[in-house]
Order: sequence, then C-alpha cells, then structure tokens
Amino acid sequence: MASHDNLFGVPAVEVLQPSSDAWRLRRPFPVLLTCEHASAALPPSYEWGADAWLAEMHWAVDLGVRPLLDALQREIDCPAVASCFSRLFVDVNRVRRTPPSHPTPAASQEGLSQRWACWH
Repeated sequence: MASHDNLFGVPAVEVLQPSSDAWRLRRPFPVLLTCEHASAALPPSYEWGADAWLAEMHWAVDLGVRPLLDALQREIDCPAVASCFSRLFVDVNRVRRTPPSHPTPAASQEGLSQRWACWH
C-alpha cells in the first residue's frame, strides 16, 4: 500500500498494490480498481465543525464502498486507487475545471448547513 502526498502534506489517494505481478498477465486486459468517493475525511487544516453530520451521509462519501474495494482488491489481486478526502472537499473523478455536481463548501470553509440549505 502506498500513499501519495499532495499540497496538504497528507495522502490525497491511497494506492493498493497487488500481492504479485500475475494481474498483468490477465487476458484480455489487466484490472485496475478505482474508488473516487472512499473517504469522508478532510485535510488537517479543515474541519466539519457543526456540519459533522454530513460526514456520515452519502453526500460526503459512498457508504460501504471502501470495505468493498479492499475485499475485491484482495480477491482479484490487482492494483487499486482510493481517494482519501470527502467528495465535498474534492470530487476526484471530475475534470479540474468542471463545475461540481453538488456544492463543495468544505473547500472554502463556509458553513456546510448554510450552503446545503440553498440547494435543497
């Protein structure tokens, strides 16, 4: 398992390595698993504050997907990549300049509840 640092000095993604190179020989193609919404975490300089309840909701993370990724990665024995931050902080499966599919107020440290009220 490897982690890759980002601007926050903490892992932005976690890379899970296969236990062998056998995965490369699979036909018709090798497998790479990705898990873009694996975590509800925020970088150390950010916090949920009064909106911590969002970290337990589907808005912040795909609930149950990380244990599924870990089990599939072990079973298939292939590499996998998992995001380490909540999708409300950064939605890693979107192109950089694409507007978010939902508000990302955690990135600007604005009150999450206040921002969500505007959307719902």
